[in-house]
Amino acid sequence: MLNPNDISWISPGDPAQQYLGWVFFNQSAWTFPLGLNPNFGLQLGNSIVYSDSIPLMALIFKIFSPSLPFQYFGIWLLACFVLQALLGLKLVELFSKNRWIQVLGASFFLSAPIFLYRLGFHNNLEAHWIILSAIYLNLKPFTHQNIFLQRLMWVVLVIVGELINFYLFAMVLALWFANLLDSWQHQTAFKPKWVLLEIFSMLIVVLLVGWQIGYFVASASISQGEYGISRVNLLSFFDPAGWSFLLPSISKAFSSYESFSYLGLGLISLMGYACLLLILIQIKVKATQRHQLSLIKLDNLLVHRFFLGMMLLLTCFALTNQLELGPITLHYSLPQWILYIGSIARQSSRLIWPLIYFLMLLILAIIIQLNSVRKTIFILTVALSIQIADTSKGWWPITFDLIMQKRPPFDASLADPAWPTFAKHYQEVLRIPAAAFSHQWETFATYAAKHHMATNSVYLARVDSHKLDAMNVGFQKAIATGQYNPNALYIVDDEKVLPVLMHLDSSRDLFARINGINVIAPGWKVCASCPPVAPELEIHQPIPQVELGKTIDFSAKGTGKYFLVGIGAWPTVGWGWSFPEGFGTWSEGDKAKLVLPLPDGAKTLTLQLRALVTATHPEQKVDVWVNGQLQQSLKLTQDSNNAVKIALPTKTPTQDYVTIELKLPNKVKPKDIGIGDDIRELAIGMVSGEVR
Repeated sequence: MLNPNDISWISPGDPAQQYLGWVFFNQSAWTFPLGLNPNFGLQLGNSIVYSDSIPLMALIFKIFSPSLPFQYFGIWLLACFVLQALLGLKLVELFSKNRWIQVLGASFFLSAPIFLYRLGFHNNLEAHWIILSAIYLNLKPFTHQNIFLQRLMWVVLVIVGELINFYLFAMVLALWFANLLDSWQHQTAFKPKWVLLEIFSMLIVVLLVGWQIGYFVASASISQGEYGISRVNLLSFFDPAGWSFLLPSISKAFSSYESFSYLGLGLISLMGYACLLLILIQIKVKATQRHQLSLIKLDNLLVHRFFLGMMLLLTCFALTNQLELGPITLHYSLPQWILYIGSIARQSSRLIWPLIYFLMLLILAIIIQLNSVRKTIFILTVALSIQIADTSKGWWPITFDLIMQKRPPFDASLADPAWPTFAKHYQEVLRIPAAAFSHQWETFATYAAKHHMATNSVYLARVDSHKLDAMNVGFQKAIATGQYNPNALYIVDDEKVLPVLMHLDSSRDLFARINGINVIAPGWKVCASCPPVAPELEIHQPIPQVELGKTIDFSAKGTGKYFLVGIGAWPTVGWGWSFPEGFGTWSEGDKAKLVLPLPDGAKTLTLQLRALVTATHPEQKVDVWVNGQLQQSLKLTQDSNNAVKIALPTKTPTQDYVTIELKLPNKVKPKDIGIGDDIRELAIGMVSGEVR
């Protein structure tokens, strides 16, 4: 992983997003603001922030290694481990000067499941040392003489957090504000005017840095998703979710990947022991009226009351307004403005991390203060051994995968010799339609990066929805007129094949299916230096006429099959249609699409459907989407003769077809409900249709 030329350990999805975002950023000329990444997300207004490529590292390496293709994520991960250990040492050092205790205590931070959980996947979120630094600055006593150094360290920490990841930045900013208020309350030299000055200065610095690295390029769509889409279950701290050999997973405590908050069996054991010590100490205090426990004395904790209050606020934000205790959920309403702010940090469960680390430190501090040095070393050694050994069920497979798994290049499927030839004639690779995340986006982004082309085939944390809509409107006009950008190679999704064919100038533009990919190469057939593509690769799909009042037959013998999108695609993309049969065609997966040319005067489409329903599976839910808008939701309860009437949009010069998507949440395998051995995920059978 430390070899900058080795990318075989980088997997598809988020790791590919981080790597490819960096590659395009490094290949591009410097911009102003500095963090813009225009070729990765062409016309979408992207920056290095929204590919999660760790802007801090990207800016540094772009300065010293312009245009060189390499990865810095292995170096970054090593740095995160080193800094996690060092900050763990500094935190434990607040309560013990014994080096063995410091090392053992720091090892709990280094082996924390929430730290190891994202290793090699969310590389930017491995910077948990940022959180530890913020906790350290809150708890470390600063004298009047070095208070300026403390305030300067906060500024640097907030900026570094902003240059790594928004969520880490938000946590650090919150803990800075808490420390500012605590300092104002308990340091006489800290006057109100200095508090206001620091707030104003921090605001200016944060806005300036955010502007320069590109946070504001997608500001129109910064609030996306639903607040609480990922939240912490109150039992998540004790739910190993597959990370323990001894503890079973807790039912309903693990709702999503993001909700993982397991403490580890070793730390849970220490927590129980610390609670027992506190109970025994309280009994002893009542009996003797003498005992000093500086860490947990009320007057000592009140020195950090704003820090503790901020911990509580972050925890409440992570829990969201849907409190969960295992399978039990308590929902309470919040004002709309709070929900809007909450949706900015849609993965709200991440904000539980400061509490987990503070809780870890508190447990260690209690054990350190209430035991002798020798006994503390013994207890921590045993607990740490349990922690590492038991959680190895979770972190060892991750380690093995990162070290041993060798993945082919993301564009390995583009094996036809036509692809490098295309790259010599076009400067852009455009997906139709454009989306924030598309199937096989890595394939075409890698292809574009290899040949120094710009592309909209991307996966981004945030996309300006207005720019995305504008791009698709432009594609719609291009399809309707048959006029395409001569400098762009187009990758066309299956749902747009029929519309493209309706207006294609086949004497000028190449429309071919190469390596299973639909490609438009504008002007290819009239280009003297462009080699011909094999005729059998060209797309010549029939376009049957749709007439008012005439039945559309979706069986194997009918012409309706030409309107179905994704026949046989279910094993690859997880949705589509099965191959047509004598009665019609079954849907496969959780959705199915059809594209229909609109005849003049068309107002409605009535579909005749079958439904896979039985006594044990009594209904099929169907959500009908027309041109990307939800039109109706219905339930089918009989196995045949289900008539579904769909209102059609008005035909226009730029929209002379309709795309109908049927979302099918109740799809089921016939084998699972006792009907034969069929393992396809079926829901509805398309029999026929009629336009009126």
